[in-house]
Amino acid sequence: MKTFQEIISDNSYSVPEWINNHADYFAHLGRDGKNTETLDEHIQLVLEYFNRLIEANGLEPVVNNLIKQYLLLNKLEPNCELAELIKEMFVGVVLFHDFGKINPGFQSDKMKNPRFKNPNTVLGSKHSIVSVWLLIAFYYNLVRSRGLVDLSNELPGNMPFLFILLGMVYPVRQHHGQLYSAFDSTPFSQNEIDQLKQLGEVFKPDLSGVFDDLLYIFQDEIFKELVSDDGFSASGNIAGYLLIKLSFSLLTAADYYATNQFVSGIKWNDFGVFTPKLKEKFINNLYNIDYNKNLLDKNHDILKEPIEKFSEFSNRNLNLLRTRLALEVLNNLEGKSTKRLFYLEAPTGGGKTNLSFLAVGELLKNDSNINKIFYVFPFNTLITQTYATLTDKILMEEGEVAQIHSKSGNASSNNSDVTEEDGKYGVEKLNFLTGYFYNYPILLTSHVKFFNIMLSHKKDSNYGLHRLANSVVIIDEIQSYNPEIWGKLIHVIREYSELLNIRFIIMSATLPKIDKLLKIKDAPFVNLITDKEEYFKNPNFSGRVKYDFSLTQKSTFDLEDFAGEVSQIINSELKTNPDLKVLIEFVKKSAANEFYN
Repeated sequence: MKTFQEIISDNSYSVPEWINNHADYFAHLGRDGKNTETLDEHIQLVLEYFNRLIEANGLEPVVNNLIKQYLLLNKLEPNCELAELIKEMFVGVVLFHDFGKINPGFQSDKMKNPRFKNPNTVLGSKHSIVSVWLLIAFYYNLVRSRGLVDLSNELPGNMPFLFILLGMVYPVRQHHGQLYSAFDSTPFSQNEIDQLKQLGEVFKPDLSGVFDDLLYIFQDEIFKELVSDDGFSASGNIAGYLLIKLSFSLLTAADYYATNQFVSGIKWNDFGVFTPKLKEKFINNLYNIDYNKNLLDKNHDILKEPIEKFSEFSNRNLNLLRTRLALEVLNNLEGKSTKRLFYLEAPTGGGKTNLSFLAVGELLKNDSNINKIFYVFPFNTLITQTYATLTDKILMEEGEVAQIHSKSGNASSNNSDVTEEDGKYGVEKLNFLTGYFYNYPILLTSHVKFFNIMLSHKKDSNYGLHRLANSVVIIDEIQSYNPEIWGKLIHVIREYSELLNIRFIIMSATLPKIDKLLKIKDAPFVNLITDKEEYFKNPNFSGRVKYDFSLTQKSTFDLEDFAGEVSQIINSELKTNPDLKVLIEFVKKSAANEFYN
């Protein structure tokens, strides 16, 4: 397939080649209402950002793979003419997304363009719907001329291409809104089509030959019959879903960057990925931590020792067991660089966070395509603790790592909808842009935030979808989700890992082997700890906590008596351990205050 750069650099992929009198059309007004950006200037800038996002995130092979998998799942040859057309259309989504601004109503009402008068038609000042019409008409005209699809008078053949054609226009239709259902209704009313045909005259390629076919297919009943046809619905698969969702992510992100540059004058250059130098820094600093330095000794023989040798309860044995766990992780990763799904199970106190860092370091070393890390946690406190480790121990700096969650004060928590009218862009959002687009090589976030990026229909969540490709994702405590959805989670994780080149590390001290519970055949997970039970049963882990329920045996509870008894216990312990830390937990703040007093 052609590269994105080859497609974009083709002179035919430009506004002057497609629209008559192109210089007459504006895309945006400046804040003063006087400064204008032409349609050509805007689209060229969006295409530039689109290409930069593709290059920065390493998305070329990812998109190629999605197209091939979409065709393979539809039992079509992956290197056929359709593959080239789909990739060209992936760029066409970006090129066409604002072509609808040729609508005189938009130019008059929104752009205050003196060259146009508002015709007060049913289209009003809409532009996205016009872009969709031109995009469908152009690519249908192209495929019909090549004998690939014919929509006239009966349900057509080649449903897989028709499915992806109608699916790929959906990001254009919704690029100022959110994703819901691409095929819930016909995108055009018959009155709108009559006016859309007239606007097509501004378009240089003659599309009039396909208008009757489109008029036929977009009748309500015919469209419903088409999208409910078994051949059409069967064409939809996870690769097609991700192509459409990824297209939406890249279009909306590139459009945002380009519009912000026009309004604020600031060109965005930092897309938050690992450089070779940053990878080297992460790995070197990781192994410079005191407890990791001895891991570099390749002749370490601790794994040859029986684990019973470390059963005596002591700090020395505890640290040796942590070293043993770390070496197991590193050994079990050897030769597994092409695997994508891993389980990391270690007992509380075993240093799971450090073990995950070591696993990530090995994956970074062994796959040059990996350029981002996502740490995903159920609680904000764990995010904060891990952030401190990354900054204090591994010496990651501001701009290299960030925590994004509901209490981080970051723009990604801004859920304001952007409607058909362009949202507000500019200097007031500069402090938020990096967070809005998750532009950090290392991102710490919550389960909810992360799975919203993967699956949400909302625009601000989809901004980050393209960022997931070529990443390592560590998900901590996945069992905190309802067991009823474990099957769905594993299915989604497995599919995304293959299609977007993601390495997932599922991490926990009490992890159920979800793929085993669900009886998934050919379970794809690699265990980074060979036999977790021998660690869990070791007294240095199993004996770390001792429980005493004697204070709960009384039939009545008196807070003053309780305070006296707790004080006696603590004072007794302090005599032998003056550095003792004590946590006393209450259900209500009022009881805690009373106890404290």
